[in-house]
Amino acid sequence: MLKEIDAFKQNGPTPTQVADVKEALLRDFETNSKTNGFLLTNMYIRYQVGEDVGTLFSLPDLYNKLTPAVVQEAAKTYFNTSNYVSVELFPEKK
Repeated sequence: MLKEIDAFKQNGPTPTQVADVKEALLRDFETNSKTNGFLLTNMYIRYQVGEDVGTLFSLPDLYNKLTPAVVQEAAKTYFNTSNYVSVELFPEKK
């Protein structure tokens, strides 16, 4: 997994990958923004963290700003492969 993360940081996503994700995000927002549960939950979260509730309705603008370069830069910033926890699960002995 760490090799994949490093490759992603070096090469970034393809334009097709970013376009597919953007399309899915926009479609989900369009569908979900018509439901009270989605609106109530997202407004509540923004209120709790002190964020302007109106930012909920500017999400499509943020999604449209995604580019391969922006995603690659975020990967370089947030995927720190020198600082992680390795966990192994073993079956219970009977």
